[in-house]
Amino acid sequence: MKKKVTVIAIVVAVIIGLLIARSKALDYYKTQTSKAVAARNYAKAVNDYSMVLLLNPRSSSDYAIMGMLYYNNGNTDKAIEALTEAVKLDKGNSDAHKGLGLIKQDDSDFKGSIKELTLAIKNNPKDVESYLARSRAYRMMGDKDKAVADLKQVLKINPKNMAATNDLQFLQQQ
Repeated sequence: MKKKVTVIAIVVAVIIGLLIARSKALDYYKTQTSKAVAARNYAKAVNDYSMVLLLNPRSSSDYAIMGMLYYNNGNTDKAIEALTEAVKLDKGNSDAHKGLGLIKQDDSDFKGSIKELTLAIKNNPKDVESYLARSRAYRMMGDKDKAVADLKQVLKINPKNMAATNDLQFLQQQ
């Protein structure tokens, strides 16, 4: 009986050690990624963050981050793949929907952009960036009223937002 207890204690200690090592590794690679992003070295950031995904393969938020790193590195196909995986893991991941919306907007798919950004806003109603991006998409589609409504919503959330203030003044002068 004493040997069983000792073996169980050793196994538990090893598992705890592995979990601590995994946690430290995640912190390390996330820190390295942050440094690479700060230096605008997106290729290195993608490389470092791929280690995060190896250690944490079921994290929707990590896939969303990886998607935006790919996007900033100029790899739109990989960005879409990572962001789509993020949404598969969590349909409510507003960052993934926002990323997909921004990519669709860059591809002049304004209807698709509005759809993704609307999902982002539904899941995070205080996301100023999503409202601003959706406002641009509405403007590109010729829907000034909806563009203005989104800009006003931004100003409700953040009355000092200069991008919304400037865009709203521009649209109201037209």
